[in-house]
Amino acid sequence: MKKVLVLSALSASLLVSFPSFAVEADKPVIAVANVKPAKPVKPPSDMFEALAALGTELKAAIGSGKGNPIPYFDKLAAHQYSDATKQKVTKVFGNTEPFTIKRSAAEGGMLSYVLNAPAHNYLDSNATTIAWSELDLSVLLDKAGRNMSTKGNWGSFSIADKTFGMAITDITLEGKQRRNAQNLWIGKINGGIGKIAITPAGTAGGAIEGITFASSAVERGTAVDIGYESNIKAIKFADEQVEDIRFAMRMLNIDMRALEKMTDGLANAEKAGKTPEQKLALTMEQFKLLGKSVAKRGSALEIDEFSAAFHGHRAVIKGKVWLTPSTDAEMANMTKLVGKINARVNVRVPVALVNEVAKIVMAKQAAAKGEKPTPEATAQMAQSVTDVVVGKMLNGGYAKLEDGVLIALIEFKNSKLTFNGKEVALPKTPPKPAKPAEDAKDEASDD
Repeated sequence: MKKVLVLSALSASLLVSFPSFAVEADKPVIAVANVKPAKPVKPPSDMFEALAALGTELKAAIGSGKGNPIPYFDKLAAHQYSDATKQKVTKVFGNTEPFTIKRSAAEGGMLSYVLNAPAHNYLDSNATTIAWSELDLSVLLDKAGRNMSTKGNWGSFSIADKTFGMAITDITLEGKQRRNAQNLWIGKINGGIGKIAITPAGTAGGAIEGITFASSAVERGTAVDIGYESNIKAIKFADEQVEDIRFAMRMLNIDMRALEKMTDGLANAEKAGKTPEQKLALTMEQFKLLGKSVAKRGSALEIDEFSAAFHGHRAVIKGKVWLTPSTDAEMANMTKLVGKINARVNVRVPVALVNEVAKIVMAKQAAAKGEKPTPEATAQMAQSVTDVVVGKMLNGGYAKLEDGVLIALIEFKNSKLTFNGKEVALPKTPPKPAKPAEDAKDEASDD
């Protein structure tokens, strides 16, 4: 066993080594003349280095940030950066304070914190232009740090170089929350983005327009329900666009005490003095513990809606994923754990939507061949493709047809996957290869 552990550690260290320095001991080093010239190293980003230095110092100053937020805001407002960080920040922002936080008294005995970052435009050392408008964020707190209202807006942010450009406009954020006895924030946060424009060089680019999002946490006795929803007015690409994209989900019946322990554990994982490996191991352990709690309580993930419209036709997915209450022993056994997973998903796709996609595919294929079929010919080819696709779905038992809509009920239960009641074989896990007799003897002797 000791040999196995040593070999595992050695293998891991080799895998994470930089490839350029990995040379097999029993093979000759390749002659320099045969080595391809290295690609030019991309100039470092002064902006990235400045923001990384800022983040490192501020994170060390406020720690986990859990609990009463007032002391953390006060620390941020009074923080003085080190000389090394000041030098990096001044190079990019022209001063030592890229943003300010000001505290003041507000009506009703409340405290107000206002964060402001002035507009800036910077040509980075790697030839990337980064620009943004003034950013404002206001936070209103009671003196106990239990109730918090947040409101912010950012007019624009953009980044561009010779090959790619992205511009984000009209960013907003608003929230109202209260901190409960477990130091969890209960309430709702919502926000929006007016538009994300993407412009790769040499292409027409695309855009995501009218984005809204919201997250919520609702107490229910000793449990909490966590929800998230978002809507997108349109995603535009080439000459097409997908419209009215909706996504809404809820994680139900999460034990608040288990969630509190997880947040405490994550905060401990981030404490100074720990290596990245130690932090990752501690973080994964916290998620495992929360997973055990979820399994024991039978918590569920509800997909209330995931839908989108294309050329006036909407496809919709709704479903639920949950775990049958499980013991620690079952959680430790992957085969048994998979058997505890349950899922039920309803999918509805109009045949007309399939046909619209087929038209686009046929038109692009024809264009790639230099052909210019008439609209009627394209429609006829698309209909043929649609008939084939729909026929395979119906004949295979994977869907049924109701009022021009393909409907599929997908279920996973007792380690079995079914489509409309028809079982679909899952790939089998290959058996582990038998250990050679000599290795088995070595392990036994090392133990």
